[in-house]
Amino acid sequence: MLEKLFLESSTIQIPVGIQDKDDPDKITDFVLSFDASDDVVLHAAEIVDKAQGELDKIQVRYTELINKGDQLDDEDLPEAIAAINDVLRVQFDTNFGLGMYDKLQAAAGKNSFLNMMILYRQAMNYIEQVLSNVAAKAQRQSAKRKAKYIKKHRR
Repeated sequence: MLEKLFLESSTIQIPVGIQDKDDPDKITDFVLSFDASDDVVLHAAEIVDKAQGELDKIQVRYTELINKGDQLDDEDLPEAIAAINDVLRVQFDTNFGLGMYDKLQAAAGKNSFLNMMILYRQAMNYIEQVLSNVAAKAQRQSAKRKAKYIKKHRR
């Protein structure tokens, strides 16, 4: 008898533990969910355009700061951090769901933007690896089927 076939979800789940900066013993568990379904793939351009629109608004809001380039001084630091947080918010919310950045920040007691950048990069690297593994698995299965077919029909 055939074992039950299992269809994996197209959502990539990434478990994350968020340590509170004020209470290091307090860890809040989250799951970042990245939707890799056909619907999202088919509408990827729209999703990217929407995110780019939000990033463009941030760029306009912080034009003066951006134009300073390497000439930022200590007085510009709060605004620079706010700009970076706004960009991270767009990235997290686009990839993991609206409001996710604020939820993570609230659980972390307003953690450093550097830590949030690291978390985002780690999550995106993990997603890239999972998608790469799925594609490689499909390619291996296809190659096996092709070899089996060719072997069977050479006789």
